[in-house]
Amino acid sequence: MSLDKLEQSVRKSARAEIEKIKKQTEVELEAIKNKIKSDAARECEKYKARKEHEIKLLEKRILADARMKAKTKTESEKTKLIDSVFLSVRDKILGLDKKQKTKILQKLAQDGKKGVQNPVVYVDSKYRDLIPAKSRNIGDFGVIIESKDGSVSVDNTLSSVLARMRPALEPKIVQMLFK
Repeated sequence: MSLDKLEQSVRKSARAEIEKIKKQTEVELEAIKNKIKSDAARECEKYKARKEHEIKLLEKRILADARMKAKTKTESEKTKLIDSVFLSVRDKILGLDKKQKTKILQKLAQDGKKGVQNPVVYVDSKYRDLIPAKSRNIGDFGVIIESKDGSVSVDNTLSSVLARMRPALEPKIVQMLFK
């Protein structure tokens, strides 16, 4: 065999080997690409699932926050309505005629004297002509009863009486207004 033929045979064999390597490389590259695509798709699905879960949690937080704000607003409005009921009662009492105010002051003084030895009744100077009591700048409708020695004091002013009555009356008012 001549050198040319040997060279041609080697070249032919090398080309065949190169083609074989190219095909094998293409197969391996295709397998790598498919694995990368598969891994990428799997990671995308994981990421998508994670983000969907985060979105659901965010949605739940937003809804919970909205519910809480709505409840707070509702409770605030209910409280304002209840306050307006008490203010209305106060205004109604203050708008009564002298005869009715006198009866109320007498009742407040009478109730306040119970349990107070040697009571002294004080009324705001604005109402001093309605009942027999000492005048004092109370700043409210009603009376303050003190023992002579000052050790006991009963505040039966309208503000104090309404404040004491509110815990008992509020559930009834709520029942009437909101049920």
